[in-house]
Amino acid sequence: MSLVELNIIDELLKDEKLNSLNKLLDILNDINKLGILDVIKGIAEDEKTIGKIAEILTGDAVLSLLVNREKIVKNLSLLLDDDTIYNLNYILSFVDKVRNKGILDPIVGLLEDEELLGKLINGIINDFTLNLISNWNEIVKDLSRIDLKNFKYYTLLVSATGEALKTENIKTNY
Repeated sequence: MSLVELNIIDELLKDEKLNSLNKLLDILNDINKLGILDVIKGIAEDEKTIGKIAEILTGDAVLSLLVNREKIVKNLSLLLDDDTIYNLNYILSFVDKVRNKGILDPIVGLLEDEELLGKLINGIINDFTLNLISNWNEIVKDLSRIDLKNFKYYTLLVSATGEALKTENIKTNY
């Protein structure tokens, strides 16, 4: 044996190195007892499986995971927060209850019907609705003065006024 080979053997026989090698051999022995080494050997001998593994590891999805790993870990940390888990469970429970009551089906149907959805949005976002929203506090204040016991008379009065406006030529100052 050469001097270099003897130096390598001396280095490997040091207690620290032998302990590390023994630990590694113990791990390999445990893995072998579980049958994992047989699986790894079988995979390594099957070219198709190795090809699929290589394809997966070099695929866009895995590369994207590697590139975005810090964002992913940050978001996973947020998801593992107790408050977030509680809130997500609450939301999922709410959605489940709404779905079971049949409320979600019409909403999903509405979202899928672009024409009807457009009509609804136009109905919500128009001059009248925006005027109603901008004057909401004043309207509610004025409505709070109405005696609701006599509400039917108010509606009759408004209806009669509307009919009168149709037949009379009334000028308004506003």
